[in-house]
Amino acid sequence: MRFFPRLAAGAVLAAAGVFTSPSAASTVTDEPDPGRAAAPTWRAYNGWHFRMEDGQLACHSEDGRHCSIAVPPREAASAPSSTLRCDRLPRLGRGPTDPGYQGNGHRRPFHWCNGAYASRFAEWTDHAEAGHPLMLSRTPRGDIMCRSLDGVTCLSSRSTHLPLTPWMLEQPVVCGRALERSANVDGYAADKPDHWCQSMEVLRHVGTPDMEVQPDRGTRSFRVALPPWDAGERLAWVVALKAPPAAASRPSATDVRLAIENDKGGQTGLSYSLRAAMITVENDDAHHAFGSHVVADGETFALAISTESGHPYQPAYLLTTGTAQAPPRAIDALRPAGRVPLRARHLGRRAAALVSGPSGPRPWMRITVYDGQLEAGDRIEVLGVTALRRRPPPPPR
Repeated sequence: MRFFPRLAAGAVLAAAGVFTSPSAASTVTDEPDPGRAAAPTWRAYNGWHFRMEDGQLACHSEDGRHCSIAVPPREAASAPSSTLRCDRLPRLGRGPTDPGYQGNGHRRPFHWCNGAYASRFAEWTDHAEAGHPLMLSRTPRGDIMCRSLDGVTCLSSRSTHLPLTPWMLEQPVVCGRALERSANVDGYAADKPDHWCQSMEVLRHVGTPDMEVQPDRGTRSFRVALPPWDAGERLAWVVALKAPPAAASRPSATDVRLAIENDKGGQTGLSYSLRAAMITVENDDAHHAFGSHVVADGETFALAISTESGHPYQPAYLLTTGTAQAPPRAIDALRPAGRVPLRARHLGRRAAALVSGPSGPRPWMRITVYDGQLEAGDRIEVLGVTALRRRPPPPPR
């Protein structure tokens, strides 16, 4: 269904790649009434009005069968107006009392459910660190989607902020049934693990973090909050760095430490010494050293802690190297080629619980760089910090 009514002003901004906050979006509200429950906010797109209801996208409708271009009335959440939800669309051409429905609109290519959600509600994340330079998100049904203008070709994450003409509406490419109907592939096939539909999810990425300097200790540190994770989730935490250039005199200590911690007291860490070319895996009970991992002057490298080691109580500790022109991405540290897998034989109980069980309400990743004299030319440069998660299996077809 490719029906494009007149463009509203908000749609022009959305189509042009200008993201507006919910407060800036077109809404149909008056001053709040303390005596009534707040209703979900309507957002205008392409002449219609949409909102989220119980995690599902719905358009304003007057007959329960078609989206209406009429302005929704103001209402309380306890007395919703007629809406048409994307997860239970009615069969067109039948009466409004027909109990049957034609399924989920997100499973159909070029459907208004996908365009409206992509433009007004989706949270897009650049997945270049996961090996796909695309802006990816997820539909309310759970399928992965990429930003697109035609529903066929994904836009590069480097092109999504370019000015777009007003008639270019958001029309994402949605994995699963929608992609299969338009391209004869669903993106989830086991023999195509490198397809962007199966990309690892970038939970958090911070490029060139602002490190806190502690001159008395000769260190710089940075802490980034992480979303909690559940038992069985497959995660990885990666830090990309650059060694001091060859012309710089090496300070007395040039080390970096990556640690995953939580407020339950659990932690597991990985340290690397450029001076000694030594990696040390740390946990609550012991430290395990692995030697002769040389990173050349001026070379880039990445350190990673990953739960994808094949053992629930034994995370993998990884190192990979790159060049100044092609620094390693987060995904590079997790791929077999070019990495050095390091595994500790015995993890402390708290560290094991950290990577295999619930993380607790306040997990974080801490990066500490020991720079000795902290001279500008001697510093290890932190290029980026990334948290990745292997996406759960797609919903049933």
